[in-house]
Amino acid sequence: MLTYLYNKFYKETELLLRYMLSSSPHDYDRFTKEMCVIRLSDAWARYCRNIVVLSSYAQPYTLTGIRIPRVQNLRTYSEFMQAFPNYGPRWNGWGNPIKTIQAARNIGISNFQQISMGIALTPSPLDSLRDIRNFFAHRNIKTAQAVRVIAASVNAPINIRPVDILLFPSSPGGASVFELWVHQLRNMARICAE
Repeated sequence: MLTYLYNKFYKETELLLRYMLSSSPHDYDRFTKEMCVIRLSDAWARYCRNIVVLSSYAQPYTLTGIRIPRVQNLRTYSEFMQAFPNYGPRWNGWGNPIKTIQAARNIGISNFQQISMGIALTPSPLDSLRDIRNFFAHRNIKTAQAVRVIAASVNAPINIRPVDILLFPSSPGGASVFELWVHQLRNMARICAE
């Protein structure tokens, strides 16, 4: 089951990469790329939620073939929600590494160490991803300042459009910033599922 989650996350990020790296002279292309960031952030939050929740009751197999024991004899999603109502699908902490690790600890999943190792892996794109996602979703001075910090961190020109930061090379001749983020998240997801 964790293999399924990982493969689903991988395929979703593959589609987002394809949209991000496609080019079009039209304005809708900018909006598509902005949505790719929002979708990547959402995909990561869903992945974190699903891997923690399923590890609590579904007795899934890891990528390495080890079966995860249940928590407190939980057998179904409804029993999980009764035992841990604060960690439902609407809880906004799933994409946040600290909150997700804390939730996994509070729930008491037996693969806590592996999941926390994957989520806490560095380098992590999560802060930059959240900041640029927040700019695309909530444009204001505070979010714009956070985007300027991201631009400076990749040595992008000061006047670069936020969406163009995503396509900026993460290193000379290297992958784009968005590609790097996707690869880092895939690596984090794989470690969580092992």
